[in-house]
Amino acid sequence: MLRHAVPIILAALIGVAAANPKVAVVRVAEIHRSLDSTKEQEIAIKAERDAVARDARLRAYHSVLKELEGISKKLKEALADTANPDQAVRENLKRDYSLKLQEASTLHREYESFRSERLRQINAKMVSQMEASLANIHATAAEVGKKKGVDWVFDSSGYTNTGVPFVLYAKNPLDLTTDVLSALGQTTIETAADTSR
Repeated sequence: MLRHAVPIILAALIGVAAANPKVAVVRVAEIHRSLDSTKEQEIAIKAERDAVARDARLRAYHSVLKELEGISKKLKEALADTANPDQAVRENLKRDYSLKLQEASTLHREYESFRSERLRQINAKMVSQMEASLANIHATAAEVGKKKGVDWVFDSSGYTNTGVPFVLYAKNPLDLTTDVLSALGQTTIETAADTSR
């Protein structure tokens, strides 16, 4: 039985050796960074986040905090003035301080609620746009790979779920990054070093 299996295994190994798969790599992260659409999306997302930080609710909160500071200063002065202890002035200042403190607390809660929800929406939009962009890059890489006659295309900039690079070693691989970028209508690639300027 073993005598008949050996020739079959040898024939299979020779067949595999004769048909080495053609492998190529693509640097998806660099392509994504280089796309004009990615840069435009980053500018738009930054503008939306900046708008959250300039919201009228936050300005109103800071304005009330400034008023609260002024009342606090007057209250300290009134309490420190033992030569002329005007109880009515002190009580009015205490009441005003308490009311402003409540107003500040309400404004802060309103802003934080708005901020949290708005940033959640912005982040969801950003993730959705990134997923669409990456799906487009993957589809384009597959098309380019087929045209180039390769069997497999790997993302050489990709990481596994444990944070280890997906491609650990590749000796002079066929790199389709510029071909994919060109197919997406871009001409220049931006590396990680380019974005740190």
